[in-house]
Amino acid sequence: MAAPTAPVTAQSAVPGPSVGGAGARAPAGPTVSVVVPSYRRPDDLARCLTGLAAQDLPPCEVVVVHRVDDAGTRSVAGRFRGFVRCVGVAEPGQLAALRAGAAAAVGEVIAFTDDDAVPRPDWCRRLGEAFVPPGVGAVGGRDVVHHGSEIEDGSERRVGLVTGLGRVVGRHHLGTGPARDVHHLKGVNMAVRRGCLAFADGLRGQGAQVANDLAISLAVLGSGRRVVYDPAIVVDHHPAPRFDEDGRRSRSLRARSDAAFNQSYVVFSLQPRLRWRRLAYVVLWGDRDNGGVVRSLAARLRGETVLRGTFSPLLRAHFDAWGEARSRPLRLVPVQR
Repeated sequence: MAAPTAPVTAQSAVPGPSVGGAGARAPAGPTVSVVVPSYRRPDDLARCLTGLAAQDLPPCEVVVVHRVDDAGTRSVAGRFRGFVRCVGVAEPGQLAALRAGAAAAVGEVIAFTDDDAVPRPDWCRRLGEAFVPPGVGAVGGRDVVHHGSEIEDGSERRVGLVTGLGRVVGRHHLGTGPARDVHHLKGVNMAVRRGCLAFADGLRGQGAQVANDLAISLAVLGSGRRVVYDPAIVVDHHPAPRFDEDGRRSRSLRARSDAAFNQSYVVFSLQPRLRWRRLAYVVLWGDRDNGGVVRSLAARLRGETVLRGTFSPLLRAHFDAWGEARSRPLRLVPVQR
């Protein structure tokens, strides 16, 4: 994968009025719709929507996607009537919600955030401005992660990359410095130009379907557009419980296997030149939660249990992804209206 190009800097603008204020001005960039998938987290959703209602330059709409049987989410969204539209889905999983929300949205740019995140007041304005330079297909920023009164702090310049070995580097929550081109964004703080937006078909998992944001980002790159990360575009992320096997505090082996499969399947399919290098990397070295030979052996010598019993199942997941990518590469489905 080619290295990202030179940084792009969003143009400055005077903050606009709050939602419903007099004299609202037109956005400097394209119109932005915000899609918020939500499931059984009404208090978090209320906090998220309150943050979106306080934007200094409001989005053209907010679309809340909920399960058809989730009355709590519908009730909270109903308190923001006139500002929020609701879309119901019967199919479980984050991807189904994202597809339904994007299909219902009308903006030139579709921004995504989670119900447990609170966009800062300049979030929509900064997103729209970042799409003004030519060639930009996707924009995202930092999610400041809160654990009660504690904040995950740090400073990282290397974020959102797929290395020459096929290793996927995230760290979006710790990014600092100027805006710059990257390879992928994080779904909690990501916006995509409608014409570049496509969703992955074939990912595993019943809930979050890990790596769907990686697939969206690499699809944008594959279309010839730029993917930009700007750490000044911020949401405050308060990780809330997930109601599936991919839990916040503990993840089942199945969820970890699904995550390993998805990440490798996306890279093997959308960056085929990295197939052999990524396969060698995950087998010999591995990721933090997905140990290869070296990491698993080191963990065993240190007496750590986090990787115990996972080597064979996770390795099998990567080889399954290898086979799938060769026989049936990941299919990308454009947004349907």
